Amino acid sequence: MVNPIKLSLLTAFLFIILLRIPVSAFQYTVNDENGWVVPNVGDVLVYNHWASRNRFQIGDSIRFIYDRDSVLEVSEEEYEECYSLKPFNFSNSGDSVFVLKRPGSYFFISGVSTHCKKGQKIIVKVLSTHINHAPLESPSDSPSSFPTNRTDATPASSPATTKPKSNDAVAINICFALSPLCAVVVSFFFF
Repeated sequence: MVNPIKLSLLTAFLFIILLRIPVSAFQYTVNDENGWVVPNVGDVLVYNHWASRNRFQIGDSIRFIYDRDSVLEVSEEEYEECYSLKPFNFSNSGDSVFVLKRPGSYFFISGVSTHCKKGQKIIVKVLSTHINHAPLESPSDSPSSFPTNRTDATPASSPATTKPKSNDAVAINICFALSPLCAVVVSFFFF
């Protein structure tokens, strides 16, 4: 049996370690300062070009800012058709935020079908693995395709850190996964 004082100290130590784990989520404003508007003639891919310059991860969110329009999250088929009777999500507030909760592709269109047919639609691809949030420069911006510094996304609120469970095995496994220093401290308490 573990000494209650040692267990309390270990719990406090694990809590401090968990607080230090970097958790980051970003909120991207679609099309930056231009917002969610009907693209200029001949620029029907403006939104997908914008999306391709960013690396979206689970937990990030995308924000649509617009006037007299709406945003629908739809299936790929509905995206291609620019029409949906039953979108996954719908918003017409003028300032809509969608949280990216899973890896894969998200399809968004304007709720005004003529706007969508003029190119007011976007595919957002969410990565399944963690990488640096830096957007990529477009080929026209630079000959390099290496990530640049964060400029267009703002940190979103970080999810709350959960307290470690009191189960000794879970605490040890979490600790060993986090850092060698943590493993040394846990070893001191349990062995």
